[in-house]
Amino acid sequence: MKPQFNKTWLIVSVMIIFNIVVFSFMSKKLESYVVDSMASSNSVNNL
Repeated sequence: MKPQFNKTWLIVSVMIIFNIVVFSFMSKKLESYVVDSMASSNSVNNL
């Protein structure tokens, strides 16, 4: 008996991959935002 291709598992795997890509993109954006905000707050505090 051959395993039947299940469309639900394809949709689930595509959604998981999409979530991983979005999460990595958003975390890079957040990291750059935090670095920029820390740099600006530190430069203001040093004045």
